[in-house]
Amino acid sequence: MKNLRKIGKSFRYTILFIVVINILFIGGVWIYSTYNYFNKESEKIKQDYTTKEKMRVKDAINKVIQSIEYHKSETEKILDRSIKERTYEAHDMASVIYEKNKGKKTDEEIENLIKETLEVIRFSDGKGYYFGGNVDKGKLLFTSNPDYVGEMVLDYRGPNGKYIFREMVALVKKKGEGFYEYLWAKPGNTGYDHNKKSFLKLFKPLNLWIGTGAYFEDVEKDIKEDVLNEITHRSPDNGKYIFVLDFSGNLLATENIDEKKAIGKNLWELKNSNDVKIIQELKKISVNPQGGFLNYNWTKPGKGSKEISKMTFIKAINDWEWMVGTGVYLDDIARTISNNKKILKDQMEGILIEISFFIFLMGGIIFLSEFYVMRKIKRFIDESETVYETLINLSLDGIYLGNEKGEIEDCNISAYKMLGYTREELGTLSLYDFKKNTSDDFDTSKNPVTGDSYEERVFKKKNGKFLFLELNSKYVKLNNKKMWIAFVRDITDRKKMEKKLMELSITDGLTQLNNRRYLLKQLELKLENVNLEKPLCVSMIDIDHFKQVNDTLGHSAGDEVLKGFAKILTENLRKTDLIGRYGGEEFLIVLPDTSLKEAEKIMNKIRLIIYDTSWKYPELRVSFSGGILEVNKTQDISLENIVIKVDELLYKAKEEGRNKIEVNTQ
Repeated sequence: MKNLRKIGKSFRYTILFIVVINILFIGGVWIYSTYNYFNKESEKIKQDYTTKEKMRVKDAINKVIQSIEYHKSETEKILDRSIKERTYEAHDMASVIYEKNKGKKTDEEIENLIKETLEVIRFSDGKGYYFGGNVDKGKLLFTSNPDYVGEMVLDYRGPNGKYIFREMVALVKKKGEGFYEYLWAKPGNTGYDHNKKSFLKLFKPLNLWIGTGAYFEDVEKDIKEDVLNEITHRSPDNGKYIFVLDFSGNLLATENIDEKKAIGKNLWELKNSNDVKIIQELKKISVNPQGGFLNYNWTKPGKGSKEISKMTFIKAINDWEWMVGTGVYLDDIARTISNNKKILKDQMEGILIEISFFIFLMGGIIFLSEFYVMRKIKRFIDESETVYETLINLSLDGIYLGNEKGEIEDCNISAYKMLGYTREELGTLSLYDFKKNTSDDFDTSKNPVTGDSYEERVFKKKNGKFLFLELNSKYVKLNNKKMWIAFVRDITDRKKMEKKLMELSITDGLTQLNNRRYLLKQLELKLENVNLEKPLCVSMIDIDHFKQVNDTLGHSAGDEVLKGFAKILTENLRKTDLIGRYGGEEFLIVLPDTSLKEAEKIMNKIRLIIYDTSWKYPELRVSFSGGILEVNKTQDISLENIVIKVDELLYKAKEEGRNKIEVNTQ
């Protein structure tokens, strides 16, 4: 017995020695690894956050430049529409003068009346004017420069050698109307090499051509002003603002409230405390195709006169000679990185404390007597089981244990409460029993699957209601039997919110109709199935004189008209038809499987209903004009051409008196 005690004592000392050595070795290695990991993670946090900030400011500038490029692409469209509308107005005036004096005056007298009327008209802040001439005589009747009136101009050649007026006359003779581009002098500017575009239309009764034009640079100038105003009136994103400079260093726009007073000033020679001419350095970087970053010291708003390190991304728009940039102060980055490092450090220290405590605790347990240790282990196991069961039942997620057949063998409290059953009732069911029917609110065609999967499924409760659930399951082996464990979470509210957000993303907020982007996408899908047997009609309509409603009755009245107008359209169109607000007071309607004749009948019926509708404003009478285009496989059915053609029909309806529908006759 005594020897056994010595052996036991030696054994315990040996165990204690081994435990202490292992604690020191394992603890040292663990501590070293932990702090090594901390240092690597700290550096990674710095690199990741800096890279993220670079990407953020670069993305912000690229988005602004994409917006600017879009505005630039609209230049010629805006110019074309403007000069075409102006020429049509002049043609309408000539028609009125001719009809009023036909038979009463000679053609020459009527020609003079048209000349006297149009030659004095100015528009576009006095820059726009009409010009015209006699096709047969080849001379100018009226223009902005009286020196050219009455001149024979067919032999006039522009700076590039083109016979400008000869080609204009040939254009109206051949086509009746059209656009013509050429070089011309611009009032207030030197030279005759300014790009100009005119729209000309033949006035057949007197064989005259009438036209007007505009300079590309004027339209581009207006677009530039719109872009700069948009940037200037936006609010900075969390203190980070966009700015625009020209290549000469003039500040054109900024989102920063404190710097807006400097708009229009030249900052080319602006220097920081290190004598670095910041704008000149930004110019060098901006002309790179992908732009670039510049780090420098700069005064941060709200921080007094102290300069702080700043990182700016700048990129040029070369054809406009603009530089667009934004930046971030590096003290903000350093502060965030420092906070993240502190959090990581606290976590590492907490882990080290837990590790040390655990190692010493285990050493103490090993040193205790076998009987005492076993009692402790047994108590620990009992307590662990209690904690396990408590944790399982505290979980808001449903937890199931089932066999290979899908039958439920055990579950926690949340599992049977979630589905409205008792624990005993669930013991007679399987997960397959909850998927016999689906709710109309959710789209799912799969059967519930158990084992090694993550799925979103619709389950049916005991009371017949449906829940949309996340089901995460995995096969395990328990007592040599293949079992599965499933975690189920109720995501019904989240799915309803997702559905609501999807509806909001495709709906116009005022009229509750489809918005323009969604409607054009649906039209593009419909076009794939168009053929001769199943034509498709597209109608573009526009409320007549809508601006007068806003001007006379106020914008709230205008909104009421738009909502009422949309309601009448919805009530009188078929369920298969698509309707959306295209923009402002314009609406686009898609009529699938509908011939032109049927579409015209439908739209004229709605037009009469609208016209006969009484509004809460007694003096208000609402009408609309529209165009209808039939589409089938024999035509060019690209989305862009369809919208252009139906828009032209709409404008034709307006030109011919409004409150009518124009259809294509091809």
